[in-house]
Amino acid sequence: MAVYFVTGKLGSGKTLSAVYKIRDYLMKGRKVATNLNISFTGMFGYRAKNINLVRVPDKPTAFDLDAIGRGNTSYNEDLNGLLVLDECGTWFNSRSWADKSRQDLINWIAHARKLGWDVLFLVQSLQVVDKQSRLMFAEHVVYCRRMDRLKIPYIHWILQIITLGQFRLPKIHLAIVKYGDSPPHNATALIVDKWIYQGSPLYSAYDTKQQFSDFYDKGSFCQLPPSYLYNNPAKKNIGFFMRLTQIYFKRSSRLTLIFSGILLTLVFQFFYQKYIPQQAEFIDKNMSSIYIDSYHKHGNTVFYKFQTPNGIFTLSDFEKQGFTVKPVNHCLVNLLKSGVNYEIHCQ
Repeated sequence: MAVYFVTGKLGSGKTLSAVYKIRDYLMKGRKVATNLNISFTGMFGYRAKNINLVRVPDKPTAFDLDAIGRGNTSYNEDLNGLLVLDECGTWFNSRSWADKSRQDLINWIAHARKLGWDVLFLVQSLQVVDKQSRLMFAEHVVYCRRMDRLKIPYIHWILQIITLGQFRLPKIHLAIVKYGDSPPHNATALIVDKWIYQGSPLYSAYDTKQQFSDFYDKGSFCQLPPSYLYNNPAKKNIGFFMRLTQIYFKRSSRLTLIFSGILLTLVFQFFYQKYIPQQAEFIDKNMSSIYIDSYHKHGNTVFYKFQTPNGIFTLSDFEKQGFTVKPVNHCLVNLLKSGVNYEIHCQ
């Protein structure tokens, strides 16, 4: 692989073809540099390691490309890295001829192969690239097509009727690689390769809303693989809480912890002494107005109904209130709660 100009109209899948090649290179362990915003989690998931990708500025200079180093240190070109530059038509055209940094950029691209890089330029049309760059670098031209926009005569019409207009072809993309750029649209150029790929698995692998700016405020930098950023969540077991306790204890002085324990004890004792006796007095006061309304026994099971200020209660109603029920006879039931025993009699 050498230098490719990937062309196509808006929405034809130029960037998708580049992301497809980026994924292919990364899966083979090869180096990639690009001005696209690539999402590793969308491309490989959260446990991907050993990913070597450099994000270059939106419109890189020769200095930015020097910073990415070599794509391949060996003489085996099958191990070359991949440099992908999108929207080249906005800065790689004849209007930028007077740019002082342009010649340095052209010199770097001319030596990209010797630095171990395969290059993909993404443009709307090869005609927007200035003649010098087109003649020097356009070894291969890639034409992107969307297969779902094609309509099969008669068959497509029949399927639309059967599905009530809901039939859609799958979003399969076809990139035709031709050798050379001489004829208009490469009509007679040799077809050297075809890239066929599906778009839907790649949509989450890059930022489809990315806009390229002349004022990108960052230089070239490496992106960390997801395994460094998204570790496995900690298991919430005893060891986890013990370690968490040790961390917070180490952050506090011993004297502070001692006074905090004393303060919590005093607060708990204050509310216990204030609330519990009132609760017991409230229960005693209401228990005096409760009596047994009816009783019957079926086998070893006894049934009581109690008359209370709030209506008829059964044994299960008292058990829901936290009472322990101990039937004695048809006219006596013991209710036990909070260490206090209450005797309920007939009226």
